[in-house]
Amino acid sequence: MRINDFFESLWSLYPNKKGKQKVSVKRKKILLDEYGEEKLKAAIRKYSIEVKGKDPQYIMHGSTFFNGGFLDYLPAEIPNIPDIPIPKGGRVVVMTDEQLEAFNDNLLSKNRNPRK
Repeated sequence: MRINDFFESLWSLYPNKKGKQKVSVKRKKILLDEYGEEKLKAAIRKYSIEVKGKDPQYIMHGSTFFNGGFLDYLPAEIPNIPDIPIPKGGRVVVMTDEQLEAFNDNLLSKNRNPRK
């Protein structure tokens, strides 16, 4: 995809089209190579929803958004969790950090004081 076509497709979606000339070719290339069209479109949608109905003076200029403001609106990354083999008949339990700590503490206390 050509950089200018890529950027024009994003710019057309952005709610405050001020400062277009302040987004350098280098920045456009970084946007394409490091973030990609889908993530940036998602960031624009999220920001557009947030500012819908707001006074235009409180909406970031396009140049501000594309020069770094978009970072706060990127979709959250889901960490890559390695596949862990689960024994037949086993189960997966999801716990918060606090629950895991309590579980480990309980396990340790049982190991220190085994039943006779």
